[in-house]
Amino acid sequence: MWSLIKKTGLDVWDEMFKLMVFNILWVVAILTVLPWPFITFGLFFTAKDLGEGKGIPFSAPFTYGLQVLKSAYIWAIINLGVFLGIFLNLTFYAAVEASWVQFFRFFVLALALFWVVIQLVMLAMYPRLTEPSFRLALRNSVIIVARHPWPILALLIGIVLILVISGFMPVLLLLLSISVIIMWINNVVGFLVTYELEHEKIRKN
Repeated sequence: MWSLIKKTGLDVWDEMFKLMVFNILWVVAILTVLPWPFITFGLFFTAKDLGEGKGIPFSAPFTYGLQVLKSAYIWAIINLGVFLGIFLNLTFYAAVEASWVQFFRFFVLALALFWVVIQLVMLAMYPRLTEPSFRLALRNSVIIVARHPWPILALLIGIVLILVISGFMPVLLLLLSISVIIMWINNVVGFLVTYELEHEKIRKN
């Protein structure tokens, strides 16, 4: 895991200025809502190129975003539906005073957390698919999370630490934090996907 931390740090250092521009772009996109899925997908595809040491232009997030525009908004609409369903369930049962409601709330929140984890992995999975598909990305991401719980836990801890540090220095959230998180997710998921592919070849041989 240390090698992935080091690699992420080097990737960020090598393309610091571009990542700062991309970070500001993402913040603007989420504030304006509608471009957010398009920009988010574009940045994850760009992160894969950066992680592989490829040179990327400033237009890369837009170029990739346009290429996977349909997939980005399918992903966004499905997630909107899922989180709306979770919110409505929690709101509805908030008024119920039965003893089992607390367990139900905990169960729903646990499912929501699991879904968030899967979505983070999926975002880095999409650039690694020959034909981007929500169903295929979901399937592969569930396999990765199920087979590698400890690296996924380390992934989440890293994200939380970055966000906590950003809480003390909000300017980081505007300038760099999101780009660092995307590079970190990309590198961890990329490592796990490579590991799975190599072991699949061994099993076949």
